[in-house]
Amino acid sequence: MPTANAFDLVIAFDFSIGVVAALQAALRPGGWLLYQTFQPSQAGPDSDFPREYLLDVGELLRAFAGWKIIEAGDDGGPSATNRGSFAASRTGQVNVSKL
Repeated sequence: MPTANAFDLVIAFDFSIGVVAALQAALRPGGWLLYQTFQPSQAGPDSDFPREYLLDVGELLRAFAGWKIIEAGDDGGPSATNRGSFAASRTGQVNVSKL
């Protein structure tokens, strides 16, 4: 995993929620995170899709509480899709207690 405060921009696609703490720590204050992964609506009820890659609505919002949220397409609102799309900027210290 990357070292702390190493990047100004991190882009992550189709990662499990388990990497969020490492991604948060990797960003410098003021850095940006673009994150997109699957939501349960994308995998049917009989799907064997790995659960750790399916983020519930609002899961990224909770994980990044205290960050400047630029776009949260996983909030269940009008911009939501079956993919959890999210953009945030690190405002200060990483709060991994929300994970």
